[in-house]
Amino acid sequence: MQEQAGFLEDRTAGVLTARVDTTKSNDVISDIFVIVAPKIDNYSYGLFSIQHGVDLYPVEINTHGTEDLYHDLKAAFEGKAEIFAFTEEQLTTALRIIFQGPSTKRIIQNLYSQGLD
Repeated sequence: MQEQAGFLEDRTAGVLTARVDTTKSNDVISDIFVIVAPKIDNYSYGLFSIQHGVDLYPVEINTHGTEDLYHDLKAAFEGKAEIFAFTEEQLTTALRIIFQGPSTKRIIQNLYSQGLD
């Protein structure tokens, strides 16, 4: 996820940045991928999060209410309401769907356009 954050900043020439915020509570580790638009008062958008225990898998994936993104993931994970990756391959598939999805591209484009003003 950190690699994708750096890629976004490079790709947008710094108009957008991203960070991964990590929190720990009891035995649960949560990572949130946050897109930041510095020129829009550092507006932050939490694109998705993953949660897991001390063992990396299973990983629960949450799209924070982005319906199109949720439906794309749900279709890839056999229609299950809660999205869990049980292997590295499944997690990689989920991240590819998220980062290449039309909803993500739309969100990035909208923030990028506003950040240019």
